[in-house]
Amino acid sequence: KDLRRRIVIVPYKYTTNIFNRMYIYGKQRIDLLILMILMNYGGIYLDHSIHLFNSFDKYRKFEMVIGWENKDSSVSNQIIIANRNARFLRAWFDSYR
Repeated sequence: KDLRRRIVIVPYKYTTNIFNRMYIYGKQRIDLLILMILMNYGGIYLDHSIHLFNSFDKYRKFEMVIGWENKDSSVSNQIIIANRNARFLRAWFDSYR
């Protein structure tokens, strides 16, 4: 009961205008937000559809690791393991400009 009195819900006001371009899809805004958080803090991002069976420890020694979408060799943002300020994160983020 005491916890519920301490929680404050603040409405989030967002924009569809990013880098002076209109981004219609919410997914594009979320992608940018994920990249900004990882650039500032580093860490591991997993999409909601990912199921883990093994540890990521062996990948944490690299500056950045990302998943592959499928056999067509396209990068995916379903799994991102990155150090803070990873160079590829910045390039990926800047590609939205």
